[in-house]
Amino acid sequence: MDKEQLRVAISNGAPIAHSLSQLERKKEKASHPLLISVLLMVIPVHIFNLSMYTDAEADEMGFFVLLFVSIIGAFILRLLCFLPILNLIYFAYSGLLGNIIFFGKIKQLKREIENTYIEFSKKTGLPRTYCDTSTLNRFAYYLDHFLADNLKECAQMLDKERKHNQMMNKLEDIHEEAAAAADLVERNGDQHRYYK
Repeated sequence: MDKEQLRVAISNGAPIAHSLSQLERKKEKASHPLLISVLLMVIPVHIFNLSMYTDAEADEMGFFVLLFVSIIGAFILRLLCFLPILNLIYFAYSGLLGNIIFFGKIKQLKREIENTYIEFSKKTGLPRTYCDTSTLNRFAYYLDHFLADNLKECAQMLDKERKHNQMMNKLEDIHEEAAAAADLVERNGDQHRYYK
């Protein structure tokens, strides 16, 4: 595919890629319904709260006060889920709920996503792996700045750029680990001097 054909494919594919990203976001929201999962978490928290009080104390506090305390407890529990292992458990919990509650909607969204990929391939002649707004924008950038003249060169430039970014991320991780190790050595050295 030469430069002009690729420009036409990019202009035809950009709206389709944008609609695909919207469908993917809808599918993600349906797969992991955060509000519903927090609200359903209120039930076990409420049962736990009821078990903490005697019947007389629970009657004295009132149903709505206990319910409000349970809702606050559920939101606090969700905030605690920013810890990695708890977040993983909560993510699985919300995913299970989403797949049960919105099974039909998720199935319909998957079908729409597949149809969007097919439409993208038909209208652009590009493989479905390029049905992404950022990828199409990168291709347009390569063409506009004379870094590539055809689809093959754009794909090679994109691959080089991704590999470079992965390498830079790895180097950044190594740098952070080295800085943490140097800090640890410095703190241990200070402690060693203190005890001499």
